[in-house]
Amino acid sequence: MIEKTLAGIVILIALGAASSHAQGVDAAKTEASSSTVSCYDEARKIIQTTLRGACAGTILSTEEAKSIRQNILRERARRASDLKPDARAAPALAMRFGTAFAVNDKGQFLSARHVVDGCTSLFIADAKGNRWPASIAALDPDLDMALLEMETNPANAEDLPAAFDYVMFRTALPGIDEPVMAVGFPEQGLPRIRPDRRKGQISALSDQGPDSETPFYLAFKGSVRGGNSGGPLFDEAGYVTGMVIAKANTAAIFQTSGTLVRNTAFAISAPVLMRFLNDHKAPFWLQNDRDVPTAPTVDDGPKTVGRVICQP
Repeated sequence: MIEKTLAGIVILIALGAASSHAQGVDAAKTEASSSTVSCYDEARKIIQTTLRGACAGTILSTEEAKSIRQNILRERARRASDLKPDARAAPALAMRFGTAFAVNDKGQFLSARHVVDGCTSLFIADAKGNRWPASIAALDPDLDMALLEMETNPANAEDLPAAFDYVMFRTALPGIDEPVMAVGFPEQGLPRIRPDRRKGQISALSDQGPDSETPFYLAFKGSVRGGNSGGPLFDEAGYVTGMVIAKANTAAIFQTSGTLVRNTAFAISAPVLMRFLNDHKAPFWLQNDRDVPTAPTVDDGPKTVGRVICQP
């Protein structure tokens, strides 16, 4: 459905496409832990979310990005209007969309921080079009993670526990070339009501994580779009191995490494997500938890995700 990759992870991805570039590994290790940023391409009047070192334009703060987006919307409205400038009303800000997934049966969801940055109101909608007000329970100051909490809505036919299933997290890291599937609400013209599934495979792991054995980021080959941000990345068995946060900027990677990389995206690894949930006392389930009666399947993915609706 982020907008929201840096010399390090860019070169890491280039290595996935051309593994003979041995020097790129060290560069990837150096900067792979950088967080996502809002990158402004002034020539094209576009703001994209990417990892810090991949930004070929200007890195903006959250407030700067919000202000520029507002100005872009107003300029588009001005050009489309036949009214004189002093007779026009300021256009309403467009809603933004993303993805979140349920981590427990208490109405708590994980999403990407950039999906909810600058929102004055938030909703999470299920695949039937029901939606619930949501609030931000916690944000990670350095990484692109947000914990959301939903409120049940008596006007809906289903209460919250019946509307969503919660995910189970994988305990082992994925391997290179391992199949994965991203589930979310990519932007394809009109906003999607039902979640979309995109298959791919792991292409690289960064090793600059909270400890020497835990990578912050996973890179995977797969076609994702804006709106996929905040969605889960499942393994073949249906366990969460990461959360999608960004799509590779093909032009920036080519400028940095000379390698043409297509259809590559990035996810925060499951161990980092679980640490964030632990820090904020949000319960979650692992693949080997004995109190869960049945293991998930990959087809369960769409039942666990919701569409995030953000009003700036």
